[in-house]
Order: sequence, then structure tokens, then C-alpha cells
Amino acid sequence: MRLVYSQGFYRDLERIYRFLGLVYPSARPLAAKQIKQTISLVKRYPTIGFLNGKFREVIAPFGKGSFVLRYRISKKELVLLHVWHDKEKRFEN
Repeated sequence: MRLVYSQGFYRDLERIYRFLGLVYPSARPLAAKQIKQTISLVKRYPTIGFLNGKFREVIAPFGKGSFVLRYRISKKELVLLHVWHDKEKRFEN
């Protein structure tokens, strides 16, 4: 199964890393590691995430909350759509 990163996913990562760089720089590598491990887990077990409408979401504990990775799967691709920390104020997209 081919792994695809959407532009939204890249923008989300950039936003998360920029925020952590400002408020807690030492957490950036920890966040990167947790997100990478979760992506590896999802790639190995694509249906591990719970269904949320037409997407799947998987929770990755981090700090006093967790990251949420949203993705969709097809027969040939696993598309990472978005990632956010559950403490973020965000608008649904």
C-alpha cells in the first residue's frame, strides 16, 4: 500500500512544529517521533483507526493530550489528510 501525504497534512505538521518551537522547543523531536511511530503503525495496520464518517482517525498520546491523525484508505493508497493536537482550537475542514 502506497503512503501519500496530503498538502493539508504537511501544513498541519508545519503549524505544530512552529508552535512547539515557540513554546516548548525540546518537545519538537518528541512530537516528530510520536507522529512517525503512529504513521508506521497505521501503515502496518490501516484499519486500526476508528471510523469518523468517510475518514479514519487514530489517537497518538502526547503530553497532556494526544495527536489525532486523520487518514483515508483505498485498495492502493493510504492518504494522510490531517494531524492536530487535541488541545488545539481548530475548525473542521
